[in-house]
Amino acid sequence: MLTTLRVRKAIVAIPEHVLREWSLRGGRFQPAWTTALVKEALDAGKRLTGLTYQIIEQGSYPNKTNIPNSSDIDLVIQLRLPFEERINALKDAAYKRFWTKYDGATYSLPQFRAAVLATLRERYFADQGSKCIDIHDWDSLLRVPADVVAALEYRQYRDFPAIGPEDYEEGVFFHDGSGRAIINFPKQHLANGANKDRACGGQFKPMVRLFKNARLRCELLPERAKKMTKVQEVKEMPSYFVECLVYNIPNKVIAQPITAAYQDCLAWLEQNVKKSHKFLCVNGITDLFGKHHSWKIKQAKDFVSALRLQWDEWPPA
Repeated sequence: MLTTLRVRKAIVAIPEHVLREWSLRGGRFQPAWTTALVKEALDAGKRLTGLTYQIIEQGSYPNKTNIPNSSDIDLVIQLRLPFEERINALKDAAYKRFWTKYDGATYSLPQFRAAVLATLRERYFADQGSKCIDIHDWDSLLRVPADVVAALEYRQYRDFPAIGPEDYEEGVFFHDGSGRAIINFPKQHLANGANKDRACGGQFKPMVRLFKNARLRCELLPERAKKMTKVQEVKEMPSYFVECLVYNIPNKVIAQPITAAYQDCLAWLEQNVKKSHKFLCVNGITDLFGKHHSWKIKQAKDFVSALRLQWDEWPPA
């Protein structure tokens, strides 16, 4: 039974109205407006003429997990060809067919990144950050500032048949400021998050927002509790990390009245985070803890411990 998960306190520590407030979505701004304006700017430039690319929305706004004071709109400008690939799963014949069809590319990701930056600068104040291009032009029609990542299409191949379509997972590939390769699967993330929310009776995304707000409110812990956890590190946990943790909680645990659900979610994570090497990202493809991300199991344990302290010590002194 789910009630066996609950530990430590039988009474409600954080009032239900606070939990409901934390679960609410932030501004209902739709990223489609910003996407359309960025696309218009890119299409108007001459540097990208002849290239095939698409704009992919990612992050909390399209996933509807944004909370008040959420960050900028996140957009990926994905160049479709050339692409980055992973073909180690292909058998010998399929491997040969791949290289027969695709030979070496002459256009590179740094070239595309520079072209996107120069094109956006024709209309907006754009600066190249460590991973993305920051557009912060408050006098423009963008409404919300945007973080733009110039990336290549990424293909994680399962098969390359002689007849029929190529079989692969599509993602995006780029480098951060240190040159480390980053691979994301934003389309799968969006689809899986929506499916999880439906399976939880519409409770998954509110629970993600609740966890995000609880993370930020850890600074409200009484001094005694603050000494028992690294509050600043918890507050700075990436939203993506938090969303992926909640994604791994079973649907039946999340799909309860909010007070019971939050208690049981914390208890489930406390019991299972030690096995978190098996946790998946929301995209359902990459491990949450592994070579694709720098997050450690200990960080997950510290995060959950801080939220438990927050629950047990509410209201803060």
